[in-house]
Amino acid sequence: MNRGREEVVAAAIGTTLRKLRIQRGISQDALARSAGIVTSSYGRIERGQICPRALTLVLLADALEVHVTHLLSDVPLPVTSFESPATG
Repeated sequence: MNRGREEVVAAAIGTTLRKLRIQRGISQDALARSAGIVTSSYGRIERGQICPRALTLVLLADALEVHVTHLLSDVPLPVTSFESPATG
C-alpha cells in the first residue's frame, strides 16, 4: 500500500472506531482490553497513526459487536485513472 493511501485508510478507520467507542460510552482502555490489544496501540490506531492488521480489526469489531466491514465503511475509494486501450 502506498504511504499516502495508508494514511487515508488509517485515519478513516480511526475515526470510525472513535465514533463507535464514544457511542457505546466506553473508554479506550476498556475497548483495548476487551479486544485483547495494548491500550497504547489502540490509541495510535484511533488517532490514525498506524493502520491496524486484519486480525486486530476483527478483534476490535468483535469487541464493539459490529461486523468488521463496518470498521471499513468510511474508507474512501481510491482515485484511479485507467487509460483506454488503443483502438485501431
